[in-house]
Amino acid sequence: MTLLEKRMRGLNKDLSGAISKVTGKPAPKIVHRLRTTIRRIESLVSYSHPDLKKKLERSLEKMADLRKRAGKVRDLDVQMGLLKCWGMVLPPGTVRPWQRSWKRKESDR
Repeated sequence: MTLLEKRMRGLNKDLSGAISKVTGKPAPKIVHRLRTTIRRIESLVSYSHPDLKKKLERSLEKMADLRKRAGKVRDLDVQMGLLKCWGMVLPPGTVRPWQRSWKRKESDR
């Protein structure tokens, strides 16, 4: 097994672990690990296979979408952490405006 194959298998294992842990209410560290693992896979594939077939290209596009969504979640986690540090956290049970829009989106599904 080549070094490239070993690295890809390791990243595949990391991705599987991150995806299994991200369901439910994941910790910010898990979301970060998911994003970085996907980015590493994208870099490795672009390095090792510059000319991709359509099916693999679509898979990478879906992974990129997942990475971008995880990035938005990560940004919110960082911002919430900063707000907590500044003492700007609302009391428990307070409905925030973004929660209302999320509840509407969930009910539409």
